[in-house]
Amino acid sequence: KPINKEEIDELSRYQYSMCKIIYETIKKGQKEKQSGTGFFCQINDKNISFKKGLFTNNHVLNKNRIEINKEIEFEYLNKMKKIKITKNRKVFTNEYLDYTCIEIFDSDKIFDKDKINYIFRIDTEIFENKKNMIDTEIFILQYPNGDELSQALGKILDIKDNEIKHSAATLIGSSGSL
Repeated sequence: KPINKEEIDELSRYQYSMCKIIYETIKKGQKEKQSGTGFFCQINDKNISFKKGLFTNNHVLNKNRIEINKEIEFEYLNKMKKIKITKNRKVFTNEYLDYTCIEIFDSDKIFDKDKINYIFRIDTEIFENKKNMIDTEIFILQYPNGDELSQALGKILDIKDNEIKHSAATLIGSSGSL
């Protein structure tokens, strides 16, 4: 389906809250660069002590890639940026639920404060009214295979515990899509 101007405007607005995370894997003994989608989020959860974070999949940024003194490399608005993991930076990750969130400091100077709009919010209270969310239309934002920002449309099919089953088709290489 063609995307109309309003949809393009809406999609381009999200680019200020997203990045493409670059990481290395080893395949057949060779280092290979991979990419995944990252989101800068405002966090509204009383169990999480920080309020701004970079959110992605655990298989994009797993415990081996977020060790102390390692740098996370990402592309943000066509510029390469890095943040260093330090003992002062809070990080949480869950291999089973496949997510990682890294605290973002204002001192990281990643983005222009006039442009960043933390459109994405992590709010665990969303699951309290989960039955009302079935059949809600959703869209998934993604950087498939490191290409340009795109979206996939679908509906919420089911919610169990903190897991959402949906019909939006993510494309290969879209790890970290939200």
